Amino acid sequence: MLSTLANSRTHHLLTTGQNTPSALTNGIHLAFGVATALIAIAFVLTVAVLRQPQAPSRSAVRTAPAAG
Repeated sequence: MLSTLANSRTHHLLTTGQNTPSALTNGIHLAFGVATALIAIAFVLTVAVLRQPQAPSRSAVRTAPAAG
């Protein structure tokens, strides 16, 4: 996916008249930016999903009435 994105961006820049080294650099730069954003999103989701539940406080725990 990222290589397709970089190639597409590079091709677009070349067709608009930008020189080859600059177009290649900008294409790869875009791909790395997208990869960085995806990693950041994955990290945030991992922290949110794997967060350990906190133990309930003693005041929140209710004791069951004795049966009888």
